[in-house]
Amino acid sequence: MLKVSIKMLAIFAAVFMSSGCDDSANNDEQNIQIVMGTSADMPPFEFYKGSDIVGYDIDVAKAIAVEIGIKLAVRDMDFSALVPALQSGRVDMVLASMTPTPERRQVIDFSKPYLTLPLVVITRDDVSIKSVADLASKKIGVQLGSTHEQFAKDLASKDKSISVHSLNKLAELIQELKIGRVDAVVMETKTAKSFQKMNENLQLVPLDERTVSFAVAFPKDSKWQEKVNASIEKLHIAGRFEEIRQKWFSN
Repeated sequence: MLKVSIKMLAIFAAVFMSSGCDDSANNDEQNIQIVMGTSADMPPFEFYKGSDIVGYDIDVAKAIAVEIGIKLAVRDMDFSALVPALQSGRVDMVLASMTPTPERRQVIDFSKPYLTLPLVVITRDDVSIKSVADLASKKIGVQLGSTHEQFAKDLASKDKSISVHSLNKLAELIQELKIGRVDAVVMETKTAKSFQKMNENLQLVPLDERTVSFAVAFPKDSKWQEKVNASIEKLHIAGRFEEIRQKWFSN
């Protein structure tokens, strides 16, 4: 009887310890923090409201974190520093209106796209630009390290009358546009509209139906890529992305 009791106690103890380990593992998973890099100068996608970074991409990142069941930390940096930050492991992923390109795919990985938008130029009322052809002899402002920069450089390589002016911050480019140091700034339509609302003498010109797609960026072979892709699909099906879109793009 004593041997049987000892065996039963051992079984109960093993079951209790196993249960405790499972709870601990679950708690550990819930306490995992993923660090996201962004460039908080692109309203309405990522920008400062007081001391907080808010915007479409920030809400998308928060929704993904909730879906996966992890905590989210956001780090602001220059757009041109985002890819090096992924490569060095300083951030786990990037949401910053970043477009997958063949060049970027050589050094980092991407999720499936979560948004596609038209590309435009924003210019002053006194500058006559109606199409891509009208960019001849113009000075084009672009964000350093962006696909817009590559687009402008490709144009300039075909037309030597075009010059390209690259800066880190979009707000600085808008200021350069207002004082006449550049003739146009290339960006996607939602950010351009945000700047136009703050500057009434600026106009938007579509770029011949060109579009840009945004995706989450990761270091090569990231363990998060598959989980984020699954969460993006679930959030689309559940209508969560549409709610975020209505929140930031409805006006």
